[in-house]
Amino acid sequence: MKKFNSTILSRCFSALLVGVLGTGAVFAQSATPESSPRPGTSSKPRVQIPARVLAPHVFQKIDPVLDQIYIVNTFNLKDGTQKDLPYSWARNQPFYNDVWYFDFEIKSLRTIVLPSAIMVDGQRKPVLKKYMYLMYRIKNPGQYFTVKQVQTVDGVENLKGRQEEVFGRYTEDLTALQDIISNLPITGMEMPKAEKLGAIEPMPMSFEFITRKDKVLEFTPVFELQMDDEQWPDHENRKMMLRRRKMADEYNPFVVKKIAEKERVPGKLYGSCDFIGKKIKPGEEVWGVAVWSDINYTADRFSIVINGLTNVRKYEPEEGKYFYKNLKLNYWHPGELDIFRFGQPGGLDFEWIFE
Repeated sequence: MKKFNSTILSRCFSALLVGVLGTGAVFAQSATPESSPRPGTSSKPRVQIPARVLAPHVFQKIDPVLDQIYIVNTFNLKDGTQKDLPYSWARNQPFYNDVWYFDFEIKSLRTIVLPSAIMVDGQRKPVLKKYMYLMYRIKNPGQYFTVKQVQTVDGVENLKGRQEEVFGRYTEDLTALQDIISNLPITGMEMPKAEKLGAIEPMPMSFEFITRKDKVLEFTPVFELQMDDEQWPDHENRKMMLRRRKMADEYNPFVVKKIAEKERVPGKLYGSCDFIGKKIKPGEEVWGVAVWSDINYTADRFSIVINGLTNVRKYEPEEGKYFYKNLKLNYWHPGELDIFRFGQPGGLDFEWIFE
């Protein structure tokens, strides 16, 4: 029995040794670099995957909904002690703001599963994590709205009439004063002569909204996921509860790289932090992505609020501060599958809100 065991062990050891040597030879052959082919053989060029050409309906373009009223904000001037200054000229004072915006297009929400790691009892354990991401494109349209001071015909006529009225009163007072002085026993005193009415100097009387096409923009995005009816277990009462939760998008270069490989993006795919210091020239188009993980997919309704697409702001006199214009994308997640539909039943697909 002992002789049989020793024979089997020797055969297994011989087979294992042959297998290791054979595997080493195979690895040695596979480790030969492609850049240095064997003599007499020709190296074949690598096949490059072409950039993905998307159909026109794949991206959903969002209307910026710009209104020229947001270029001008009017409010009352205030000091540290009084709510409003007691002067009529200090009320409803206009303040002008140049308005810029980005052309914004979105793709449908998708998920991707990638390897990750978590800490368990002080050790890193490999796991598979599911990420939800929103692909989008922004473009600098090359124009922004500003205010130009102009002079109108009606304004010039009103100003001319006012100037003639003041000049007429001045000449009448000067004539009356001259008559009084002439009747006094004073000699050698002469009154100044009234000059002729000169031309009206041009001055701004109204404003005109114009566009300029030489604006370089910077995109500083802030994406926030807002879940309206997320389910979570209440262990004390032993039932499921609904809650609202907000999550900012996370920046992970590894995930952004894998999404770019999956989507076959033409050029660089930018994460939220990659836009820092990025100058977007007029007419330039950039691809971006926002990523979230650790999501409870039990929520049926959720929204994504985006800040940084425009600098439109609105002043609220009661609050005493500005509110900036943000884009809110509404989604519906029916069932438990990874299907996210743009828009909500009985609601809007998207809306612009001030926060």
